[in-house]
Amino acid sequence: MRNYTGHAWTGENYSPRLSTKEIAKRVREYCKKFKPWKFSVTSDPTQITVRLTAGPREAIKEMGYYNKRTGEFEKHENKNYSQLNHFTFMRNGYHTETNVPDGYNNGAILTEEVWEMFCDILNYLNSYHFDDSDPMIDYFDTNFYINMEIGKWDKPFKVWSR
Repeated sequence: MRNYTGHAWTGENYSPRLSTKEIAKRVREYCKKFKPWKFSVTSDPTQITVRLTAGPREAIKEMGYYNKRTGEFEKHENKNYSQLNHFTFMRNGYHTETNVPDGYNNGAILTEEVWEMFCDILNYLNSYHFDDSDPMIDYFDTNFYINMEIGKWDKPFKVWSR
């Protein structure tokens, strides 16, 4: 049953015949346009993970968390791994109108270049996606879930020198 929630959307490249493995293959090819940055795109039957693994310069300017109560950004040192929230890329641009730092995504302040790359990749990935989910009624209907990361918990992001 399509559009059960009344606000479903379908990307222009969506096809029920495409598996997450085939979509990940296409996204992997798409990520090559961002050379010299290196990406890993993996999949299983329910999700696709896009991970920035290495690049010519830092991807994260600062790490920490924005404390809404105090209005302060509380820093920590690890700049080699971060799980990103893909909904943040869809909601606002790099420059926000709130007092949250530019490029803030789930504890990381990304460089503008990296932010734009992830937005571009997410737009491409969403062209193969459909979603008719409504978590308020505990109803989830999507062809895959999206994970975006910089580095990996056991294999940190690497900056190489030229």
